[in-house]
Amino acid sequence: SSATYSNLVSFYTASSVPVSDKFLGKLTNCIYAYKSTGYYLFSGSVDGSVSKGSSTYSISKSSFKSTSIPGYSSGKYATNYHTVFRNSDGSVNMNGLFQLSSGSYGAKY
Repeated sequence: SSATYSNLVSFYTASSVPVSDKFLGKLTNCIYAYKSTGYYLFSGSVDGSVSKGSSTYSISKSSFKSTSIPGYSSGKYATNYHTVFRNSDGSVNMNGLFQLSSGSYGAKY
């Protein structure tokens, strides 16, 4: 694929199924999950599964300004997200949702 990904950070919480990202295309400075063993930095071309990298990164809920979606509970969405995630002028405002904190590993990319 000719897709290009840059400065992505994967994140998952506890899972009973091993978590691995799958990409087709070119990655630049992407921190990805590998078989629930950790997070690794990768840059280069891929055709599916990314190999386990050599550098482990620590990504947790505290790496982000917010991981809470307003109005979401037990798998159900109970709000109008066109109003929650937009400014009064209609522009998008995610209010820090999954935005990296300045002190987290991925924030430097």
